Amino acid sequence: MKKLLDKSITKKIQTQIQMILENSELKNFQDNSAIVTEFQISTDLSQIDSLSIGLPAEMFKRVSLLFSRMSVYFESGMLLCMQDGHWRTQSAFKNGQFYPILPDEKKLEINIPQMSLDQIQKLNAEAFLKKVNMLDLIPSTEATGLVIKPHPDFVFVLFSELPDVWLKQQIELIHKKLLLVLADD
Repeated sequence: MKKLLDKSITKKIQTQIQMILENSELKNFQDNSAIVTEFQISTDLSQIDSLSIGLPAEMFKRVSLLFSRMSVYFESGMLLCMQDGHWRTQSAFKNGQFYPILPDEKKLEINIPQMSLDQIQKLNAEAFLKKVNMLDLIPSTEATGLVIKPHPDFVFVLFSELPDVWLKQQIELIHKKLLLVLADD
């Protein structure tokens, strides 16, 4: 009889704990879904030196990680890699979220004008993204597009809504750091 009573009590306790946990999880989910956070890029350039911390030795992984770290400083961007004589999309980010383009997904071929490693080119973000059919990356119609080539085999296309005065300072500092980090290889 005592074993039966213990089983009954244990079952009731387990049921109560499960109900509490389910209600707690539901409440937490509802609380979290009600929170809407707006993404804001960082204009604090004091952390630029941290871009090079913990980078892998293999070049593709190194550049990919550096590119993903750009998501703090720009609203959106695309990483292009030279493959078979064409620039192809490798990954993208928007509002702080990084999206690798997997091998089974279609990688776009994009025409990028000839440029040296020390150049920064400005482009019309909306026109460029419309041309490559990736308008979902545009932060707004007022966004500025910037193209930098930190390595002969990689191009970063970055989009920002920052005013030109701040954007110029930001991209120049980031570009300089990227060149220093990738110059070793």
